[in-house]
Amino acid sequence: MNPYEADPTKIPATDPYADVPLYGRYLPQENDFHPETCHIRSFTPEALSYWKSILERLDSSNLLYEDPSDDGRDIFALGRIIIKSSHMKHKMPVRQYSVSDQNELAATALVRDTLNRMGVEVPEILFLGKVSIALIGQKSLYYRINYAYAGDEF
Repeated sequence: MNPYEADPTKIPATDPYADVPLYGRYLPQENDFHPETCHIRSFTPEALSYWKSILERLDSSNLLYEDPSDDGRDIFALGRIIIKSSHMKHKMPVRQYSVSDQNELAATALVRDTLNRMGVEVPEILFLGKVSIALIGQKSLYYRINYAYAGDEF
């Protein structure tokens, strides 16, 4: 079997990762969730409310990775969106991600043109800010998957 097969109907039940949801095998669908473009990189009250409503849609059914500590961020998938968030933690994390999130934002901007000329797609940050807990959204054209990361502060 092709280890990169993304069509779930072609993955045998004997596959060692068949029971792992979204194990790097994402097949885009027409009805996938797409963020509303009017809220991308927007900090209006409506946009912040929108991103908060996205966080409320995240639960154990779309959890990809649960950080074992109460001080980290879990990773969720919502259609083509990947979101890092600590909104389900029992306590507010002490660890701050604002510096690393800003570093990621700056790094993608710095290398985008050069890597795109080489045929390498670079994620585009859709949202970076605090929404109750916080949310960073990122859209990646690589594999036609959109990524979103949630951080603690803007």
